Amino acid sequence: MNASIKFYRILISWTLLLILIILPLYAYKVIQKQDYTDFSVYYQAAVRAKNLNWNDIYNLKDGASPFRYAPPILFMLRPLAEFSHSQAQILWYFLQVVGFSLGFFWIYRSLLLFQGAQNRHLRALSITCLTILFILRFCLDSFTIGQSSSLLFLGFCFAFHAWIKRRPIRTVLGLMIPTGFKIGPGFLLGLFLTEKSQQRNRAIQTFIFSILSLICFTCACIRIQLGSWRAAWALSSQLWKNWGEIVVNDSVYYDASHYGSQSFKSFLLRGVHWGWLSPSEGDLTYFVLAITVCIGIAGFWFLRRPRGFYGRALFFALGLFAYLWLMPETFKYSLTPLAIPVALLFSSPQKTRLCRFSLTLGALTLSLAGKDIVGDFLFFGNQIYSLPLAATLFLAGSILQLALKNSTPSRAGLFLRGITNLDQNKLGPWKGVPQEQRSLEISLLIPVVENPKELQLFRKTLSDSVEFLKSQVGNSYEVIVIAPSDFKIDSPPIRIVQVEGPQGRGAALRAGFLQCQGKKILIANPQNPFKTESYLKALMHLNSGYDLIRRKSRLNALFDTLALSWRLAATAFAVQSSRGSLVDLEIYLTSLGHGYREISIPEATQKRNSLEILSSILRPLIELPLILNRFRQGYYHPLLLPTGITADDWGLSLGVNQGILELAKMGVVRRVSIMANGAALKEGLQELISLPHIELGLHFNLTYGRPCQKAPPITYLKGAMIASPGKFLLQWMNPFSDRTLQRNYVRSELSAQFEKLREVGIDTQYLDGHHHIHLVPGLIEATADLIHAEGIQRIRLPLDFSLWKTSQAPLIFLSLLARPKLIHHGFKFIPCIYPHRNYFLDHGKLRAQLTKNPQAEVIVHPAKTNDLGDLEFPDDYTCGRVYEFRALQMLRMIETENGMKPEVRNAEIH
Repeated sequence: MNASIKFYRILISWTLLLILIILPLYAYKVIQKQDYTDFSVYYQAAVRAKNLNWNDIYNLKDGASPFRYAPPILFMLRPLAEFSHSQAQILWYFLQVVGFSLGFFWIYRSLLLFQGAQNRHLRALSITCLTILFILRFCLDSFTIGQSSSLLFLGFCFAFHAWIKRRPIRTVLGLMIPTGFKIGPGFLLGLFLTEKSQQRNRAIQTFIFSILSLICFTCACIRIQLGSWRAAWALSSQLWKNWGEIVVNDSVYYDASHYGSQSFKSFLLRGVHWGWLSPSEGDLTYFVLAITVCIGIAGFWFLRRPRGFYGRALFFALGLFAYLWLMPETFKYSLTPLAIPVALLFSSPQKTRLCRFSLTLGALTLSLAGKDIVGDFLFFGNQIYSLPLAATLFLAGSILQLALKNSTPSRAGLFLRGITNLDQNKLGPWKGVPQEQRSLEISLLIPVVENPKELQLFRKTLSDSVEFLKSQVGNSYEVIVIAPSDFKIDSPPIRIVQVEGPQGRGAALRAGFLQCQGKKILIANPQNPFKTESYLKALMHLNSGYDLIRRKSRLNALFDTLALSWRLAATAFAVQSSRGSLVDLEIYLTSLGHGYREISIPEATQKRNSLEILSSILRPLIELPLILNRFRQGYYHPLLLPTGITADDWGLSLGVNQGILELAKMGVVRRVSIMANGAALKEGLQELISLPHIELGLHFNLTYGRPCQKAPPITYLKGAMIASPGKFLLQWMNPFSDRTLQRNYVRSELSAQFEKLREVGIDTQYLDGHHHIHLVPGLIEATADLIHAEGIQRIRLPLDFSLWKTSQAPLIFLSLLARPKLIHHGFKFIPCIYPHRNYFLDHGKLRAQLTKNPQAEVIVHPAKTNDLGDLEFPDDYTCGRVYEFRALQMLRMIETENGMKPEVRNAEIH
């Protein structure tokens, strides 16, 4: 017999045996229980309804336990009043057993839908048994106090199965059961945001019909007792009003901070009692959490579409957590619906680490954390400190993780992702630098990002343009057609710049500009042709000192760029973010930001149909607000190149050295931090040292490569240094380690690295750290005397608060801790800018960041080529170094408005 089948059968057998023992045992406990239970509240309300004591049903004088369910529930409980209390109590117990049994039956039926063909029934039944064991304690709590959780559980499970099977009417009817009891489960009706309009309409109609039916049911029940429809309607209205007052005033008769409650509200109220929060802060936090959770889950439903039965099941399970977290009180018996997400996690074909951890934590804090198992101390501590709530948070995280894997973006999700990607899917830095020494008078760019609808029209535009250029400038011109690789054309001699796929007008123009050699740039648009006389006007304006000439048409949503000077083109195509038609707007904003002269040429173009006009207006509307926001933040404005751009990691590889050296020659990099133990330390070093205005510092290294000292007191990783900053930090901060030995190792390594730089002829002027290791608490104190002995007065302090939203956020905390230590030991530091990695993909954003403080030190890690894969010790940061090099290289051409390099300035030192 297969081992897994044997395990399934043993699990099922033991679960059934346990149930057979529990059912009669708890029936006996229920019969013997004579003190107060929640069932007593239901029975009392039923008796009052029987005796026509309508004003006493919803009564705040009942203390902490008034009847809190809606009027229709009252009349569903009304038959209990026909029995004695003890009889009704045991009847209610068996009704609970039936409710839970049917609920688990629907879970079993649901699991069958996404099990494999082999042993599907056995596997689904075994997962159902595991789920029963996971929430068994919740069920037992419900039996003990006579709660209504079983009926809610049955409604959830029935709706769960109906939702998976795409049965909107059954789904709504199932959800109406728990919604009638607790209101909150009605949030799950938002699932129909993911459905097609036909199913959504059926769900809405069913919901409205259900509400009206419940109202009529309440009136009919009262009518039977009162004999008058008018009196029944008046009394029904009063009951609904009284129930509303009970719901609104729940905090009056019950303190939700009870240690056993695991809702958000209870957790926050306990924090208020402990003094962590003020009452107003607690209320505000709960309100914000409630809005965030509801909007977040509803937004996920709206922006994603479930894939298959399992995906639909995960979407349903995700909505359960909003109900469980946001109730005023969430006791263990309220957590029975966790059976649904737990069953889905057990049935996941590939369990992630988060999934396993969530199930383990849930078993320890929910399933096994009973007073009879763990004792009073752990039992009360577990609940007081909200560990069960934490377990549900992890369970929800696991469900969300699986839901993402088993869903696809909806149309709205694709639309939103498109908007978001407008600010993330950047063109990146130039792959090469355009020629500054241009040999031709004019370059004509013709972007053809798709095959033109009418090839004849394209050829006419091309031939007319070539004929005009010959008549005006002779042979001092070039025509560059930017087209996909599969675009073919037989035409007069032209240059074709190929782009992969339909990149858009903006990307095509930039690709053409990087290849051009003309002093003036003309742009043709074959999709929107114009008369060649416009070229003549454009050239006249360019010769008159204008930098931007646009043509204005009443049929165009935006101006088309007709001609621009080379200096404007270099800046505009550098800060450009749009791949499409809004490149013309970005060119205009760049001209406006720099104060360049521009002019528009009115022109009547060919007629276009209304659909083309509408498309030209609507397409840019998504991107337009982002571009205008970029202008507001200074992305298109002049840049004064900072004097403190510091390139780290000299000596790491030949490609790194080549990139830093080239940028230093350009005048972009003004400081270089050198790794004394770098394998490529001497490659190009003498040429770097010979450059004027270059400061050289020690890039103190304890986290990469082999140590400089010949006989280190501590041996790490077969002669290598510590593999990561985290490991070094843990060893350095470990109170049980040999602090003297560690301190001596760090001091001797620092001395060895200083000595190495002296050997190669470097006069060290400042100090910083590889992976910013010099910021580790206590390291400056341990080495301050050695640093002063080298005559170094300045140490890097990478305090850049914009890092808070990146993985480098801990640097802020470490810098704040290090700042007073540096001051105490007499070291100086300057303001720091640490550009995010994605800034180097968006030149406008990088420029805006650098312009904030041109006196600051700017930390960069450029490399001309990515040769880091050939190193003995791998480095985490690879391709990004090349992007940094290209982005910094672009600064050389557009440093200031007139292209002149800035004067050397001394940074303000603190």
